[in-house]
Amino acid sequence: MTEFELNSKIKKGDTDTFEYVFKRFYSRLYAFAHSIVNDDFFAEDLVQDVFTTLWIKREELDDDKPISAFLMKITKNACLDYLKHQLVEEKYIFRQKYSSSQQLYYFDFFKEKTELTLEEELQKSMNKLIELMPEKCKVVFRMRWIDGFKNLEIAEKLNISVTMVEKHLAKGIKIFRENFKYEFILFLILY
Repeated sequence: MTEFELNSKIKKGDTDTFEYVFKRFYSRLYAFAHSIVNDDFFAEDLVQDVFTTLWIKREELDDDKPISAFLMKITKNACLDYLKHQLVEEKYIFRQKYSSSQQLYYFDFFKEKTELTLEEELQKSMNKLIELMPEKCKVVFRMRWIDGFKNLEIAEKLNISVTMVEKHLAKGIKIFRENFKYEFILFLILY
């Protein structure tokens, strides 16, 4: 059965065809969603919502487009909406955590103001996390994000492939995401 025939049958409310489409496309949509949101539970939940949306909007299916295109578009939009929501939530939590810049100031006995900026706080936390990384990962991460080298330059300086540079960076970013969740957003903004 072609994807266009699937459109036609689903538009008519054929539940057997809907079940067939679910079984045929679920794994692909789940893998796609997971690659974006990087969370098993939310990827599964988003894909369930995609199929619910398909059923609700079945009459809007375009006969000239394959059903897979419709499903991928809904999945992509659902993932982006989820990420936007996460970003808003993380910004809110971050603002609550650092609600008053006054908390970042202190005065010594001689009334000399010493400012501990948010960026310095972030830098301290970031350095602690970088120290947790494996040695090669640490070097690559510092060269890329602190020193500002491009991946190709890092590869040439360390005599490794660009692919290895990317793998080390991915490992470093994963460590940041897991341990530095709310500050990670600020890190991306500042660097």
